[in-house]
Amino acid sequence: MILYTFQSPGALREAKKTGYITSSEKWAREHWNEGSDHDWWEGKVGLRNWTLKETYEYMIKQMAKRVPNYSGDYPVWAYGWKPELVYYRPEYKAGQIYMTIDVPEERVMLSSFEGYHFVMGGNYFAISEEEDRAIEKKYPNPNDIPRDIIEKSWERIFDKDLKYDPDWLGDLDWQACIDRVYLHEIKTIRQLKPWGEGQLPTKRFVPPKRYRVAT
Repeated sequence: MILYTFQSPGALREAKKTGYITSSEKWAREHWNEGSDHDWWEGKVGLRNWTLKETYEYMIKQMAKRVPNYSGDYPVWAYGWKPELVYYRPEYKAGQIYMTIDVPEERVMLSSFEGYHFVMGGNYFAISEEEDRAIEKKYPNPNDIPRDIIEKSWERIFDKDLKYDPDWLGDLDWQACIDRVYLHEIKTIRQLKPWGEGQLPTKRFVPPKRYRVAT
């Protein structure tokens, strides 16, 4: 499965020692809190005072259910569509590396990019305006919606055949969670430079010899 991801140079340097790119709570916390005085990781967000840490823990729990031989590592995030790099200026500013990767489908957990934002906010994921109004009528205060009902609605973000109202949600794009991206699964890399400084070309990635896979 061809996917696209942005990773830090440090992640790639570490991967050349271990043989794979992965993540951790420390890296996730640093990513979300970088350059901010607010604790986005454990600070409360959304209507239910949800935290990004809890969001990641939910996705990790889902990976344990859905990905065979899951390592338990924090997820590496990737896109199921090829990003238009002009819209990723924060990644340019941070000097990240844009990668094309090819990971076996059974090791990838796909989820709706748009639906995932309901998880991030700790909110009920309604698939139509009619359903949203029905939930609002039953629970005028969103904080009163039982947690099990909310989490049941989140199951929809993993449903590739989800029947939903496109006038309500628009088009649903797919994002990917992978526990480890092995070096031989990296096909191309492009080192991004701060916007306007002249960009480096995309090049084929060749893993260190000990991590190459015979073809």
